[in-house]
Amino acid sequence: MPTWADIAWLRSLTTLPLILKSILDPEDAEQAIGTGVDAIAVSNHGARNLDTLPATIDSLPAIADRWPDGFPSSLLEA
Repeated sequence: MPTWADIAWLRSLTTLPLILKSILDPEDAEQAIGTGVDAIAVSNHGARNLDTLPATIDSLPAIADRWPDGFPSSLLEA
């Protein structure tokens, strides 16, 4: 499983857009933005395979509340 250090390392290697998928937690969204990603995909992998995963639509408001001004506002659901 990739760590935040892995994401920072990948960011240092390329200027291509870096998008993280499957972000469901507001703290993970903040960490992703702080690590230098260009966008996040608020997603539970497209299906609730485990009953412990929240629905994407339930996660979106808390992430949107912490969204920084000036960061792209297109939130993706995949």
